[in-house]
Amino acid sequence: VEHLFCSRAQNLFVVAFSLPSMLTLLVLLGLPFSGLRWVYGGLYGLLVVLLLATGLWEAFGLIRLAGIYGKLKSVRLNLVEPINTIGVRQIADLSTAWGICFAVQALFMLIGLWTAEWVASRESVFYASAFWSVFFITITAITFLYPKALIRPLVLRGKQEGLAWFQERFRDAEQQIGEIGLMELMRRNRALLLLKEYNELQVRIMMARVSPLDIPTMLKLAGSVLIPAGVFLGQNPEFLNRVGESIKRILP
Repeated sequence: VEHLFCSRAQNLFVVAFSLPSMLTLLVLLGLPFSGLRWVYGGLYGLLVVLLLATGLWEAFGLIRLAGIYGKLKSVRLNLVEPINTIGVRQIADLSTAWGICFAVQALFMLIGLWTAEWVASRESVFYASAFWSVFFITITAITFLYPKALIRPLVLRGKQEGLAWFQERFRDAEQQIGEIGLMELMRRNRALLLLKEYNELQVRIMMARVSPLDIPTMLKLAGSVLIPAGVFLGQNPEFLNRVGESIKRILP
């Protein structure tokens, strides 16, 4: 992982991704501006693409980090609530944050595509915005979900080890009960309370979540994916109308 964020490799990736993307947009769509307006449009597009390339590099790094961390055997696991193991929650929160960043990035990209006075036809702008909408929706979903899937085996291992630890403690408690005489009421009561405590602990372990995905996370994912889709459909109402008419023809 330490070599993944080498500045030289990152710079090469940013250049290799940004230049073809920017040149492709300029060649296919074209900028009719002159003077400062052309410079402004070019700088806006370059900034958006550079941010996108940097975000992709960071997302790949996060996926790599999650993959390595999920396979580590030396991690000190939280045996009662493995989802709260140090590093697991942080990686999950970071993947959610990066997914939201890609959604905001999509907003900037689509605004630029539909506010600039391109030389190309509206149909060409439509296909370009459709491509980038699908791209951002895909990369947002991957960034949201894939790192969480990679650290899930670590959480599952924590749950399994937690249950094994509980079973060992439970056997110890049963042995203590067997050693208690019938007349030793106080000691028996303490042993029963110990069993009750272990039983409640077992329920907590059994019910502990093993996936960083929860309802708030899924709502954030849905909202982030809807950003590029909503902007795209809002800019192309005729496309939405065609889809609606096609559905009506299919329905009886």
